[in-house]
Amino acid sequence: MKALPPEQAPAVVASGSGGIGAAIVRSLVTAGHPVAFGCRPGETVCAELEAELADPGYLAAAFELDVLDSNSLSSFSAMSTARFGSPLCVVVNPSAHFAAPVQNMTQQDWSSVVDASLSEAFRLIQHFLPEMQTSNYGRVVVVGSAASVVGYPEQAAYCTFAAGMEGLVRSLAVELAPHDVLVNAVAPGYIEDGGDGLAGQTDSKHIRANTALRRAGQASEVAEVVRFLCGPGPSAMTGCVLRVDGGLTA
Repeated sequence: MKALPPEQAPAVVASGSGGIGAAIVRSLVTAGHPVAFGCRPGETVCAELEAELADPGYLAAAFELDVLDSNSLSSFSAMSTARFGSPLCVVVNPSAHFAAPVQNMTQQDWSSVVDASLSEAFRLIQHFLPEMQTSNYGRVVVVGSAASVVGYPEQAAYCTFAAGMEGLVRSLAVELAPHDVLVNAVAPGYIEDGGDGLAGQTDSKHIRANTALRRAGQASEVAEVVRFLCGPGPSAMTGCVLRVDGGLTA
């Protein structure tokens, strides 16, 4: 295994706008990764995060990104590579927001969560994969959800998205292992400052009552696990799902 120190492993994070996404960017740059992260057009929170990290001298840059738009993805890739070099760590953290009874769900509602989020993960990984394969070193980390194994009412699309992400991780882990590209997932439970996922879609009191630690998680706790999976340490881990859920699925 070709173990690179963290500072030599440029990273991309699909979105730095949400609570978990921003926490991941902060965690990776403080560990030494140069990080390019995506943001939606006109999204001031990304510019604010970039400015925050520039002050202490961390290497982080925000670029507009719509993963489902080929031109946008190509532009993001060109700018991030020109700034920091070819990414050897790719973090996929799609936002999936929708809750409704099944009988009220339209095809568009379903597609906006399941189709869009899974396609976003697939396209981002596929786009940055060739350089990792050529380098025989890579880290792919997918941020999913504890909803992959715990059902919630009115969450059919979200639970399906979460389960699909884990299936993608397992398949890619086997396929990419010969290239020493490791593919793992992080599955948060209820994250108080996450801004998305279970935090935005379910009754927090119910989740807390069924969580072993009886508390909400923090975005920074998810980010620290992502940082670990992006580093040189977990060289024998691939196809794993690390559940950062306070014991919700224990």
